Amino acid sequence: MKKTEDTNFDYNAEVRKCKTIDDAMGENGLIQRLVKDVLENILEGEIH
Repeated sequence: MKKTEDTNFDYNAEVRKCKTIDDAMGENGLIQRLVKDVLENILEGEIH
């Protein structure tokens, strides 16, 4: 499993970008992206 996009970001800047609940919790919102990255890291660790 190899990440294809850069997931490094400025957390505080991303939080400031959230102007609506959808920005934070929507399909491509900040929380969704964070959960996705955390799960990928867990799975990557289990594979290796």
